[in-house]
Amino acid sequence: MDLASLDFQKDQEDGIPVDIVHPKTGDRIGLKIWVAGPDSERQRKARRAIVNERLQLRNQKVTAELLENEGVKLLARTTIKWEFDDGMTFEGKTEWNEKAAERMFTMLPFVFDQVNSVAGERAGFIKG
Repeated sequence: MDLASLDFQKDQEDGIPVDIVHPKTGDRIGLKIWVAGPDSERQRKARRAIVNERLQLRNQKVTAELLENEGVKLLARTTIKWEFDDGMTFEGKTEWNEKAAERMFTMLPFVFDQVNSVAGERAGFIKG
């Protein structure tokens, strides 16, 4: 076997959808979020940007809040798009953008947790 045949980066660049479910009932809530994989250039670029931002804050103390914010930023930058069922919105809108994703992931930790758990699992991105 040639190890080069195990390059799954293209699959990870395309991303996969995460059907968000209600934390109590497990029912789909009508929101699907596409996220890029851990080896995608999108996610790697986002991780490097977060590290570079932290390096610029050399004299600032690392706190739990800072680390939590970094996690939210990383996931928002790793998110490709979202799709709502008819009639569903977030803050009255359906358009995805990075800032809206940051707000959603901060306001709705159960959404963050579901997307984040998928974003770090290579196996879910391998097709076939």
